[in-house]
Amino acid sequence: MNPSVYIALISGIFNVIIGVYILSLNPKKTTNKIFFLFILGFVIFNISEFFVRISTNQEDALFWGRANYSVLWLSVSFALIFVIHFPRKTISKQYNLIFKNLQVVVFIIGFILYIFLINQLSIQNVKDTEWGFRVILTSSTFFIAIWLIIITGLSTIILIHKYFYRELYRYEKKQIKIFSLSILLVALIAVITNLLPPILNYRIFPMTSLFLLMFAFMVAYTIKKYYFLFPSLELIAENILETMNESVIIIDKNDKIISVNKSTVKLLGYDKKNLIGLSLNKIIELSSRDKFDDLKQKKKLEGFEAGFITKSRKKIPMSISPTIIYDDEENLGGMVLVGGDLTETKKSLREKEVLLKEIHHRVKNNLQMVHSLLDFQSDQFDDEQVLEKFKESKDRIKLMASFYEQLYQSKNVGEIVFKEYIQNIITDLFQAYKADNDISLKIDIDDVILDFDMALTCGFIASELVSNSLKHAFPDVEKGEISIRFYSKDDSYEMVVSDSGIGISSDIDVFNPKSLGLKLVNIFVKELRGNITLDRVNGTRFTISIPQNKKK
Repeated sequence: MNPSVYIALISGIFNVIIGVYILSLNPKKTTNKIFFLFILGFVIFNISEFFVRISTNQEDALFWGRANYSVLWLSVSFALIFVIHFPRKTISKQYNLIFKNLQVVVFIIGFILYIFLINQLSIQNVKDTEWGFRVILTSSTFFIAIWLIIITGLSTIILIHKYFYRELYRYEKKQIKIFSLSILLVALIAVITNLLPPILNYRIFPMTSLFLLMFAFMVAYTIKKYYFLFPSLELIAENILETMNESVIIIDKNDKIISVNKSTVKLLGYDKKNLIGLSLNKIIELSSRDKFDDLKQKKKLEGFEAGFITKSRKKIPMSISPTIIYDDEENLGGMVLVGGDLTETKKSLREKEVLLKEIHHRVKNNLQMVHSLLDFQSDQFDDEQVLEKFKESKDRIKLMASFYEQLYQSKNVGEIVFKEYIQNIITDLFQAYKADNDISLKIDIDDVILDFDMALTCGFIASELVSNSLKHAFPDVEKGEISIRFYSKDDSYEMVVSDSGIGISSDIDVFNPKSLGLKLVNIFVKELRGNITLDRVNGTRFTISIPQNKKK
């Protein structure tokens, strides 16, 4: 017996192994189950062809030949269903019912044509060759050929649609390529070695069984995503990037975009093919470009904010986390930019800022109301000491109202331009005490921005010390000066409040005072974790040192 006839048997055995192996990887996955049924048709073809070729008479060969051509019904029908689900189903819900009915129709038509085919086969179709018996199709199989062309056409249309489907991953498109090329190869070999020889009367060994095995192996290979045993690292990385919610943009050293993920495509509104090769400058705001240049030159990996520009010219604020890519010589090869959309975050912050401003405005109004009530209440008293206490209380309330008014007007909620704040409250204080032109005010404050707590507390300290100078430093002096300085020094702030008056009596302990004003000053300085010193030479000079970071 010619040993070449065993190729069909060996192919059938390996096809069984491949089908069972793929099914065992994930028995619940539709693609794997359909693949198993698809390969089952190949196995029937392989085993039947083996028995056709080892048959000793035409009757046995005809029996197995009829079973052999069941592949035209089983495998072709399952091939269409497999194409619908491979590499994954991309049919929208509205067409689901149509495709379900299509699969049923294909099975029914395939079965009817198969019955028609086997009834057309007779002893006259069995030929004896040097490779054993062969069953030759008759000329009455025209309808089967038409049916095969229709199934092949539908499968091709579905594959083309999937290949150009924008949501399909790159590796899935590669799977479609491998599948299409392998099925084309098998079809070509089947025509050359099985169908044409009897018609054109030339002799060649039929190799369809062998190439069906190769086809099964290649499809199994694509299901496993390139590696028969393990997925590649490249594939794993691509899957991670494509499923990330954050935008990922990879650029080369010339700022050309070489890859983007699905989130970036959705965010910017471009087609992926239009983004690849585009300069990064085309999709970022002009004001953000310097940040990228600094990043490359200084090789810093600090996150920053940048504005992206969509296809419709809409600006999107982004939080960018960069990673620098180096080549083999440690030179800059490109960058990976991972970005998060800050639109909703900034919207939420703006809403909170509006709310906080409204709260500051209402607090200021309430404090002004309390000030008016105290003013109204003080009209009922004639005692100078009582009126003085009322005045001190009103001044402190007015100081707080001024603070909240500035918070309300500030661009950055929770931060105060200290210079403007001090100028406002000290000027109001001078007017409240009706200091004449003989007492001058000198303010020298650095352009610093303080947080809510520090600005309010420093303002209280300055106000109390200036009030004390206005009340006690110039009883009989024709001219004088009150000075306020505030500046940065190393890791601290220095505030100096001084006057050129008569000075504080040595009998007064400013660190353990009896007056409320100086008590408040000591409390506030302690709250800021600062320290205070007093110079009684040439007037009074308080120096308060405050750590810039007052947290422990």
